[in-house]
Amino acid sequence: MMHGIRWPLQENVILRRDLIGTFGMVRTNNTVPHHGWDLFAFDGTPCYAVGDCEVLLAMHHNKLGNFLDIKLDLKFDGKDVFVRYAHLTSFAPGLKIHDRLRKGQLIGYTGSTGEGAKTMTGIDKHLHIEFLANNSPATGKAGLALSERFDPKDIYGFLPLGAGKKVYDPICGVLR
Repeated sequence: MMHGIRWPLQENVILRRDLIGTFGMVRTNNTVPHHGWDLFAFDGTPCYAVGDCEVLLAMHHNKLGNFLDIKLDLKFDGKDVFVRYAHLTSFAPGLKIHDRLRKGQLIGYTGSTGEGAKTMTGIDKHLHIEFLANNSPATGKAGLALSERFDPKDIYGFLPLGAGKKVYDPICGVLR
């Protein structure tokens, strides 16, 4: 578990049908990787910085939609940690590259942008979040191998999979 890390939403849970959306080889009969978690969130839900960080990239990508990459001030297993928030409707007002953000500061709002989310409805709506050990901020590269990502369960020490596993994070939206 990574100390000093917070959750990206006030209420964090994976609810997608058939409990899809966990990390690893979990798609298409366990033959296709999923690089992060899909946390249930209706469009317009506020998203927050999971730690003190620098904004590296805020742009649109066909698959990821509007996405934001940050570099945390924390390390995990001796490696830098980059966090990617995908499918956002919009970024926080005034947010720009190289901004310094504090843990719990607003980074944007969830949405349904990008191929991975534009047709989602009901409990399939989500914030896609990834923790990366390697990042390509100049290109917004989405195809890094699973070995270049951290399993969010290792970061948080918990898997919020299913309605009874919701995690509420009261720090969200509160600057410290």
